[in-house]
Amino acid sequence: MKLSTIIRLYIEAHNLSLDEISIHTHIPSEKLLPNSTIDFNATELLVLCDYFHTSPETFFQIASLLKDNY
Repeated sequence: MKLSTIIRLYIEAHNLSLDEISIHTHIPSEKLLPNSTIDFNATELLVLCDYFHTSPETFFQIASLLKDNY
């Protein structure tokens, strides 16, 4: 599973506002939509991690755990 997909699932699972995330991170809300196929670049990943107060490793660990299920 792609990291971008995991981040979108994280946003959805935590009921976070796409508009609010977009305003604070300057990432277009189209990229944040659950069904978007546009990948986040490295800078966007780091900005989102800062916004979520987490590290990129968190999403890599989730990806590793989900790898066998998808």
